[in-house]
Amino acid sequence: MSIFFILFQLLPIMVYILVDGIFNNPVISIIAAITAAAVQTAYGYYSSGSIDYFILLDTGLIILMGVISITARNELFFKIKPGIIEIIMIFYLLFLVMAPDTVMINYFSRMMPAEYKLNPMAAVMLKKTIILFIIFIILHAASVFYTAFYSSKKIWAFVSGPGLYFIFIPVMIYVFYKKFVSGKNVARPNN
Repeated sequence: MSIFFILFQLLPIMVYILVDGIFNNPVISIIAAITAAAVQTAYGYYSSGSIDYFILLDTGLIILMGVISITARNELFFKIKPGIIEIIMIFYLLFLVMAPDTVMINYFSRMMPAEYKLNPMAAVMLKKTIILFIIFIILHAASVFYTAFYSSKKIWAFVSGPGLYFIFIPVMIYVFYKKFVSGKNVARPNN
């Protein structure tokens, strides 16, 4: 995952904070974030030739929560949007965990290059990993909701955006440690 991809995903939040810092006006800031989300969606379509439905859902929620925030004159509705999208993601991931192994194998296989084959035995490990991921998403969503209600915009922006990536640092350290200690390598296709 490139730094460009991470920053691109954070574009609406970064635009919101930047514009709010310049104008100190929630309405202008929310409109700017909605515009950034629309540009993000259009760019995603332009670069891939297809619409990513998750980005479309995210953009739709930004628009919906932004309009509600502007109408209600309360930016809280806009600020809880990242937590809402994470709750939706949790239910989707729970579906993958509870579905038959073939559903998960087929789902992940379509994202891999053709020369790689996902071993059906990997389903157990994938389910464990997804459960761990769900726990971290629950923690992050709770943090987003807490900071939306009780913290400053800057703290909320940090938690809502890059905070998600920082919460995975302990997991990455653990994974690298386990890989180093066990000495196992990722299987590569024979060329």
